[in-house]
Amino acid sequence: TYFSANQRGVAVAVSSMPKRKVAAKKVTPEKEPEIKRRPTARSNSKTLGDSSKGLFDTYKDAGEERIGPVGMERLFNDIGVAPESIYALIMAWVMGAQEMGYFTRAEFNQGLDKLRANTLVQVHNGLLSLEQVVAADPATFMELYKFAFAFSTTSSNSKSVEVETAAAMLQLVLPHGPHTNAFASFLVSPGNSYRVINRDQWMCFLEFSRAVRLDLSNYDEAEAWPIMIDEYAEFLRSSR
Repeated sequence: TYFSANQRGVAVAVSSMPKRKVAAKKVTPEKEPEIKRRPTARSNSKTLGDSSKGLFDTYKDAGEERIGPVGMERLFNDIGVAPESIYALIMAWVMGAQEMGYFTRAEFNQGLDKLRANTLVQVHNGLLSLEQVVAADPATFMELYKFAFAFSTTSSNSKSVEVETAAAMLQLVLPHGPHTNAFASFLVSPGNSYRVINRDQWMCFLEFSRAVRLDLSNYDEAEAWPIMIDEYAEFLRSSR
């Protein structure tokens, strides 16, 4: 999966690593987000030439027509973004990636075409620009948020995501949401009976996060929230 245990924290799927579990803890209001240094591409020496074939072949698995976890690590390292960052998720989204930890040649070609990129530096700059669009435009963010759920499912036929994976993905795609850390703790808490989260619950959490204050002062139990959300509200109260 995309989530490593202990070494990387919350990660977007670029390698086959064990899932990180989010420890349940006493909920406190989140601090102001830290301003982090922007990533920088290591080199612009690798170019696409007339097509993406050369660059894709640099990172693809030997004897296969896809980039796997090892090549993915090298690719993101050369682009200058962390594989556990929002930029890696955005790249998977732009490519329309179907499987965590892998890019097919067709997906790779599609992504670089959308980024209008012919060099690693251009890929890097394109990802930074898209991250700014995601942060500023609610409609674009919604597209990424929906993709994050579909991308986290175990198969194309699956309609749910394991709670550990959902908790980690929420902290990646919605890091500064007022309820994100608390809800992630709820999902992996010993008292939680849920093992998966479905798409309706995933989408309702975003609406809840936008509408309800962390102190629950404007939470209305009579509203038609999913039972999971109501149980989260009770968890939040009991955590104080």
